[in-house]
Amino acid sequence: MLGWSTCQMFGWAISVVAVTLGYVQCLLFLHKYKVIKRTRILRDLTTMSFIIVSALAGLPIFFVISRFLPTQEAADRLINIQTAFSFSGTALGNLFLISFIKSVFFENQLKGWLKVLIVLEIVVIPSAPVVTILDLEPLLVLGPHAIASILLYTIEASRAFNITKHLRITNGDPVSINGTMFIGFSGLLLDMTIFFFIMQEVAFAARDVFEPLGLIDAVGCSLFIATGLVAAMIAVAMLYLGYYVPDWIKKKWLAKASMPSSSSLS
Repeated sequence: MLGWSTCQMFGWAISVVAVTLGYVQCLLFLHKYKVIKRTRILRDLTTMSFIIVSALAGLPIFFVISRFLPTQEAADRLINIQTAFSFSGTALGNLFLISFIKSVFFENQLKGWLKVLIVLEIVVIPSAPVVTILDLEPLLVLGPHAIASILLYTIEASRAFNITKHLRITNGDPVSINGTMFIGFSGLLLDMTIFFFIMQEVAFAARDVFEPLGLIDAVGCSLFIATGLVAAMIAVAMLYLGYYVPDWIKKKWLAKASMPSSSSLS
């Protein structure tokens, strides 16, 4: 049985907490959809959330399984294969996020560049695990997926922040302003998720450079994956709060907006 480094134990614990909270948020989405608001948009968000959280949940689960393998090489191969399936899951989740973005920001019009992203992600879903299992170059698939994801999340954030700016200029209601802003932050956090996952791969490939900096240990563990999981789960929470704002938060935002500013008192 393979041992655990301090980094691995700490990162695994963070990952388990993040995934657990992610599933709690998914259940909140599902409750809102089934009990309160049966809309296509909320259905897409609910499905996307379950897919992404489930895809990332495999990381801490399969890491434990890998500890029972006879060699570190066998453990690394299992983790690489599982990571490929995680990327397939995030690609599938991105398809539902595209549907959400299309409905919310583009009046249900499927723009040409959205069609390109859809095709890229459809190719990634079956290709990522196949390429990894066959020991082919994973960047052939994961590279386009990372680019497609970054473009999608950046567009989500950009559109949301532009609408937030417009609402502020036109004195929109605080619930719409803050809710749209949260959707924008969700996009930024998803960008950070991809960035941290990429950094894990870079640090593992260039361990001799990153290990002296304390960013990865001798067995190839860094906290990039755990940090990426935390960012992803916060992104899910931001989407929930942005699209379906709980009543207690609405009341707080409205109360804060109704308070006289310091400039008006002077």
